[in-house]
Amino acid sequence: MTRSIKDYFQPHGQKRALQAYATFAGGSAWSVPMKVDLYVASRVAFSPGRTDADAFEAFETIYRTLVSYWQVFRPHGADECWPARRIFETIKQQFAEFGWRGAVSLLNVLSSGRHQALMLSLMEMEAIKPNNGYPVMTVSKFLHFYNPGLFPIYDTEVIWNRVFKQFKKDYDAFRTSNNLASRAGDVAFLRNYLCWASSLAASAHAGFMGTFVDWLGDELPRRKFDALGRETLETLYATAFEFTAIGAAVAEGL
Repeated sequence: MTRSIKDYFQPHGQKRALQAYATFAGGSAWSVPMKVDLYVASRVAFSPGRTDADAFEAFETIYRTLVSYWQVFRPHGADECWPARRIFETIKQQFAEFGWRGAVSLLNVLSSGRHQALMLSLMEMEAIKPNNGYPVMTVSKFLHFYNPGLFPIYDTEVIWNRVFKQFKKDYDAFRTSNNLASRAGDVAFLRNYLCWASSLAASAHAGFMGTFVDWLGDELPRRKFDALGRETLETLYATAFEFTAIGAAVAEGL
């Protein structure tokens, strides 16, 4: 019998999900070490006190990886989409209150009500690439590496075809109970996905982040673990949600 996704945010389920995620992600763009490298770059790119040259150079590392390896602009070429500088400046200006060191995280964005204000900021990213609808995948990936404590990654292949296929009833029940409507290709879908993630992260067992960071310690070379440190790793709420949700879908057989 299919479990509820909430079961995977409890101790035994979380461990099972993380084990499944480790098997799934090895050698792919979703690998743990690759993500940590980009988080290190993010700390430089968006930390106050950095020179513009140093900050933008770090952001270009994220940009190049997302464009070339993650193919965030597909099916378009990079020349048809926003350049790195415009993305960098728009994120800093429009999402200043949603940064990694800010008061809003995945644990409280739903309960705080800031998910409504976030919609206005998300709309400022709508033209990042030519698209028939809102570019959910592209925006979510850039924002994830701006603040992995708040913004989970969304894409069709892994999140829609695996997580949503397995747990769509859980998502629909959450959305209905919270009166979160959206249409296909609407920016509200990204908001709703983030809110669902928030509800799951906020209701997870008390040791959820500690278990996640302990698991990272086993998955990462020591130097990569130390590059961020335990205190910072414990703020990767969106990453912990994402790995758990994907791992849950894998564990359920998808």
